[in-house]
Amino acid sequence: MPRRRAPQPDALGLCRGDPEREYLLVTEFFADAVELGEADVDEQIIDDGLGIIRRLWDAGLAHRDIKPANLLVGDGHMMLIDVAFIESRPTPWRQAVDLANMMLCLALRSSPGQVYRRAQLQFNTEEITEGFAAARGLALPSQLRRMLRERGRDLHAEFVRLLPSAPHPIRIQRWSVRRIALLVLVALLAALVGSNIVENITHNEAGATPLYISNLACTDLEPQWLQAQSVPSASLVPCLRSLPVGWTLSNVTVNNGRSVLTLDNDRAGMGAMVVRLAATCDPAGASPVLSDQPGVRRLMLIQDLAPMFSATRFDMFAGGCVITRMTAPVASRAEITSEASLILGYTIRQSLQQTLEDRSGGRLHLDPGEAR
Repeated sequence: MPRRRAPQPDALGLCRGDPEREYLLVTEFFADAVELGEADVDEQIIDDGLGIIRRLWDAGLAHRDIKPANLLVGDGHMMLIDVAFIESRPTPWRQAVDLANMMLCLALRSSPGQVYRRAQLQFNTEEITEGFAAARGLALPSQLRRMLRERGRDLHAEFVRLLPSAPHPIRIQRWSVRRIALLVLVALLAALVGSNIVENITHNEAGATPLYISNLACTDLEPQWLQAQSVPSASLVPCLRSLPVGWTLSNVTVNNGRSVLTLDNDRAGMGAMVVRLAATCDPAGASPVLSDQPGVRRLMLIQDLAPMFSATRFDMFAGGCVITRMTAPVASRAEITSEASLILGYTIRQSLQQTLEDRSGGRLHLDPGEAR
C-alpha cells in the first residue's frame, strides 16, 4: 500500500518577484483554517498532530519548525504548512525535537495528560522521553517559547512528571571516529581556504571592488576621487597621461588601503603593467633612478632579464607610494619600459579636493573628517 502523506498544502509552482529576483513558493490555500493557537483542540486534532510527526518519522524527514503558526486547523483536522525547509535524513535528535514541540503545541489548547495518553498510541515511552530530553531552550521555536511563558505554566515540566523516569538531556552531537575524522578534515580545509583568502586580500593586485571604466585620464576626476579616498594619506593620486598604441586599461579596482590599475599590451601581454597605490612600500634592493615627477622619489628593482623581463618601480612621495610592476618579452623590454614612463602621471590631492568642493558647492569633501 502507498504510504499516506502528512496533510499539507500542494505546491502549485514558483513565482519570481522582481526587481529583487526573489522566488516565492506558491501553495494551496487552506480556506477557513485557523492557527492551532486559536482553535478548539479535541482528540481528533491531537491524533492528527501526532500522526503528522509519525508520518514524517516514517518517511525519514524532520520539519524543524513545529509551532502553532505552522499548524492549521480546519474542518476538524490539522494541517501542516511551511514545509519548504523540511530536512531529509535528519538526526534522531532533530526528529525527537519535532515530537516534543508538537506535544507542547497541542498541550497549549488541551492538557499535558490528554496529549501524553494519545501520544502513547503512536510512540513508545522511550521515544517520548527522548523528545523531552532534546526539546530544551533554543530547540523550541521562539513563538512556542513565548506562548508557553504567557500561559504561566511549565508544560515541559508537566510532561516530564508524566514520564516513568526523568529524561537526561541528550547531546546534539554524538561523537564517533568518523565524525572526528571529518571534523579534522573540515578544519584543515577551512584553514587552507582561509589562508588563501587572506593571501588574496593582502597581496592580490586585482582587488575586490572594480570600476568599470575604459580610461583613467588625468582629466577624469571621479575615479581619482575614489582612489584618493582609498589611501587618505596619499598626497598624489596616479592617473594616465596617455595610452600609446597597443596599450589598454583592462581593470581598475579600489579597496580600503589600496587602488590598482592593470594595463594590457598587445606585445607584452595581459597585465604588462600593474600600478598599485598604497600608503607605504618596501623598496629594499631597489636603486634610485631619475624621476620626471615633482615631489616623487623614484627607485627601480630589476627582478629578471630573461626569458621575460620583469621589473618593479617605486614612486615614493608624502603619505603614499606607487608600485609599478612591468613584465615584457626581452625583445620588447626597452620599448615597454620607455612607454611605461609616458603613461603614468599624478594629480595633486589638494587639487582633487578643491575641485570636488567647488563642483558640489561645498557640500562634498574628499576627506569628510577635515570638512570645514
